[in-house]
Amino acid sequence: MFKGKTPITINISRGTYRVVIQKTGYQDWSNRISVTAGTSTDVYAQLSADVTETTIVTTIPKTTVFKTTIIKKTTENPITPWPTNTPKESPGEIMVILGAIGIGFIVLRKT
Repeated sequence: MFKGKTPITINISRGTYRVVIQKTGYQDWSNRISVTAGTSTDVYAQLSADVTETTIVTTIPKTTVFKTTIIKKTTENPITPWPTNTPKESPGEIMVILGAIGIGFIVLRKT
């Protein structure tokens, strides 16, 4: 028999009762309680969520990939590729030149 919404206080005579608490989306809770004359009896209930299996069908949209090529013209000079055609001086030639300059200074100081 429906008595109301919680929290609620009900005056009933002594005896044993079956208490059922229901809420949409939750599993029913029930328990037996004994009520004695001249006292109050508190009832505490913790409802558990009603678990149901649900199947969801989704459609994954197709993806289209576009490739874009951008050509940028520049006015900068390009880097010279390696190896270059410019002849390089060998380290031996530089040492000969530095040695000759050094001997020239020695000769000039002695004179």
